[in-house]
Amino acid sequence: MAQFVNRLKDSRRTQSDPLEPLDESARRRPVVEVLLNAIDTEERYFFRQGTPNEPKKIFWAIDEGYTMIRDIGEGIALVDLRNLLYAGLTGNLSQSGTTGKFGAGFKAVFYYLQHPGDRIVIRSVKGDEANRYEITKDSQGNLEISYIPLTEFEKNRIGRGSEIEIFSSVIKKVPVIAEAKAALAYKDDAE
Repeated sequence: MAQFVNRLKDSRRTQSDPLEPLDESARRRPVVEVLLNAIDTEERYFFRQGTPNEPKKIFWAIDEGYTMIRDIGEGIALVDLRNLLYAGLTGNLSQSGTTGKFGAGFKAVFYYLQHPGDRIVIRSVKGDEANRYEITKDSQGNLEISYIPLTEFEKNRIGRGSEIEIFSSVIKKVPVIAEAKAALAYKDDAE
């Protein structure tokens, strides 16, 4: 697994950074994308289990400079991390109940890696695989990805699914909540 992460770290240097958002809405949207992905992965998990009407159990905490979203969906295996980092090269087109088709929404969270100390922490349990990924940027602006197996305590706390924490001074609580409410209302109306 460490070899896979090293290959990701080496090959991702050829990837360009996401475009700098031009307006305030673009600064709020990445958190909303992670929230919508959490809903999507739970829907997909329950659909595959034959219980598509199962109530969602998403947990979301937000404050200035911080947000955490937890789901009880499918989880993110180490091989799935590649799909998230190389958005658009793979996709969920054949997966029933899928909102995001190419992973581009998740990749938008890299925008929040603007300052030293900003980081994205993903803890995830998928089957027997229990991983922690920490994503930061180095001084040249390249993504740095750390991989650490979850401790038994973390694995038991999460159970199944993923927990994504974003630490960034760019996150502003009130505008992100307003954007999330609008996106969720739109999603509910579309269903």
